[in-house]
Amino acid sequence: MKYILRIPFYVLVIYGLITVWNWSSATPYKMVDVATIKQQVAEAFQQVASSTNLFAEKKDTNIHIYVVGDMMFDRAVRKQVQKFGFEYVFGNSITTFAAHDLVFGNLEGPITSSASKTLLPGGTQSQLLVFTFPTSTAPALKAMGMDVVSLANNHSQNFGSAGLKETKKLLNAQGIQYFGEPTNAGDVSTTTCIIKNDKKTCIGFVGYHEFTYQNESIVAKAIQDLRPNVDFLVVMPHWGNEYEPRYKQSQQQLAHQWIDLGADAVIGAHPHIITPLEIYKNKAIFYSLGNFIFDQYFSFDTTHGLTLSIDLSASSTIYKLIPIDNTGIRVKYTDATTTQKMLNSLATISKKSVSTSTFEQIRSGAVTLSR
Repeated sequence: MKYILRIPFYVLVIYGLITVWNWSSATPYKMVDVATIKQQVAEAFQQVASSTNLFAEKKDTNIHIYVVGDMMFDRAVRKQVQKFGFEYVFGNSITTFAAHDLVFGNLEGPITSSASKTLLPGGTQSQLLVFTFPTSTAPALKAMGMDVVSLANNHSQNFGSAGLKETKKLLNAQGIQYFGEPTNAGDVSTTTCIIKNDKKTCIGFVGYHEFTYQNESIVAKAIQDLRPNVDFLVVMPHWGNEYEPRYKQSQQQLAHQWIDLGADAVIGAHPHIITPLEIYKNKAIFYSLGNFIFDQYFSFDTTHGLTLSIDLSASSTIYKLIPIDNTGIRVKYTDATTTQKMLNSLATISKKSVSTSTFEQIRSGAVTLSR
């Protein structure tokens, strides 16, 4: 505070000296150039400010990651996009994306040039659960701010290996990274590195698809291989029972195994609703974030999902719990009452899996874990 009070005095003194000098050296009765005085004062002000280091920008060395749940762009979502555009569907999440260094989520289906089997000519919808997203999805994801997507799910191969290949080609063209395979073999992992304030931080991703019932050892080896080369390692499994607010023992066993192998966080998808948070060896396991963009309107739980804003520092990982409402196929952040309702619900279903202090942190909307 004392420096802030002194600066105007310094500047006034300098301003006075400059003014006297200009006035004494000026031609009699000729006005001094005001613009010149302003420039000289500004330069003097900058010198004083620099010398006291008051206006040096505080460098943010933390890495900020944003995580979303299931994204599906066929059926009613495709129809909404055709009518209003992708920007409308993503809503004000676009601004949140832009505020983070890295954004990732689960892409619940392939991006292909094939015709939709769920949105028929004339706008009617079929009951088929076979998805394909329009080719405009890839550039739209890039424009919205999506950096990395998981392809480890039960819809990525809805249009066969050719559809998956086309998806990867379209994502590659936009510079969007992907990880995970429907068969748990192949491109199960990826790494992205962020350089911020001359510091390089590498984030590793490994995908896992439960319902292929094979190649768990490949996923485990990918975690081991990636661990020495990254600063933070996320496993994103597609698993669990749809619409059930609990996890299976087999899921817990796998999550614990992955953390024992080196994972820093496990963030799941598939149930289409929010399921419990567990803390194991001071690492977070979010069994399911629920839907981010989907057209399942039949319950509060399927239209309200969880997103995560993760702050990584050298000493801690902070998970900020941010609920969303996708009713009407447009992402909106929930109001204060709904937010508290959802946080209380998450705390309740997680009570057996977390400590008392973490239970209260969930209710407050942020969980801090030391690294």
